[in-house]
Amino acid sequence: MILSYLESMAQVGLAMAFGYTFGLGDLLSGRLTTVKHRWFPGADLALGVAAGALAIAMLWLSLGGVHAFWLVAIGTWALAGRLFTVGKLLMAGVLAGYFAWWGVTADNLDAPALAYFALAFPILTAAFAIAARAKTPTRWRALLGGKPSWPAFIVVFGYLAFFELDFSLLGVVWAFHSGTATVADEKHRAKLVSWGVRTR
Repeated sequence: MILSYLESMAQVGLAMAFGYTFGLGDLLSGRLTTVKHRWFPGADLALGVAAGALAIAMLWLSLGGVHAFWLVAIGTWALAGRLFTVGKLLMAGVLAGYFAWWGVTADNLDAPALAYFALAFPILTAAFAIAARAKTPTRWRALLGGKPSWPAFIVVFGYLAFFELDFSLLGVVWAFHSGTATVADEKHRAKLVSWGVRTR
């Protein structure tokens, strides 16, 4: 019981660190703001390695549903152009190797759940992206476009309802997006100056 609780806490902590590191990479690449930021030479590469290592550590403690979700999420983000920096491509390569190993060694690969994620997550991600870029400022645009994490949460709740009641999946997805949201917060970005993060 205690070991299971500690593993769950470790998963959430690693997912939050993964999201924070991922968000820092987005900040340096100019994805979070209109102004690009710089840190130290090779920061993008270092963040890619760190994000990959944190993600693998998180996945190592997780069940099959968490693996299936992140496999689809990384693939969807790659197709959407979210990983087109050297650091993010390195992270994706590291995770691709891990997922290949996981797919070969998994005792019971949940193909229906993987198919559900592979269908639902890209469709919802595309729908929300279209809503965010819509030219007409409608109520739906404000609702859908202002919540980039919503596709992930909708898909996760669908998984919990129809496949497996694995709350660890909800925990790690929430923690990841909390980490990225922290970097996106303007007040927190101001604190990063003390770390040496500057605008270009």
